Amino acid sequence: MALELDPATRAQDFRETNGRVLRTVNILRTDYTPVHDVISAVMNQRPYLTEGNLRDSFNYLQLAGYVELQYIKTKEPIKRIAQVNLHELEAILSVKGIRLLSGSETDPDVIV
Repeated sequence: MALELDPATRAQDFRETNGRVLRTVNILRTDYTPVHDVISAVMNQRPYLTEGNLRDSFNYLQLAGYVELQYIKTKEPIKRIAQVNLHELEAILSVKGIRLLSGSETDPDVIV
């Protein structure tokens, strides 16, 4: 049985996961990083997370304009990750994402 978190804890975890995903993508910011590698790295640090949690984070970070996602094989950019296999994608920080990590922009839903 999965551990149920109260809404405040779940919201805090979402913000922390968003920051961790963003920082992990940043490690190789000069090139696209396979999303699979980001998922593995984050789940190694926070094994209680599910791929669904990480999908939520990638979805938020992409829609907020912090990351750009494209297919690994075709390099075709995607607009939304709904019904897309995350393991087929690669990510890179956008200028807005770099600004968020550097502190020149803020977002209450991303803890950097």
